[in-house]
Amino acid sequence: MSYNFYQSGDKKILACLKTIQNKKYNVLKFECTFLNKGNLYRDQFFLSFDDAHEKFIDILIDSNKTITLLKTSNTHSGFNISVIKKEFSSNHFFNSFQKICYR
Repeated sequence: MSYNFYQSGDKKILACLKTIQNKKYNVLKFECTFLNKGNLYRDQFFLSFDDAHEKFIDILIDSNKTITLLKTSNTHSGFNISVIKKEFSSNHFFNSFQKICYR
């Protein structure tokens, strides 16, 4: 379990991101708390995650309570880069990835 704090680029939102890993099922649970103008908003989401092959490179928060995660994973022939975006304000979830192969 880990706790990390983030601030949006315009400094309007402060976010606490609690990450809980379940190694048995290769799942990460993210518990998010946002502070905006004295108001708290809480939500959570789950992602599959294999810590033996994957890692998070960066995490960004914006003023619309959107979390963007950049994840990499190793493969036998290269690696994958994934951009995962969770929009709490509209309850949308986006995931895009690109496979990079070694020559």
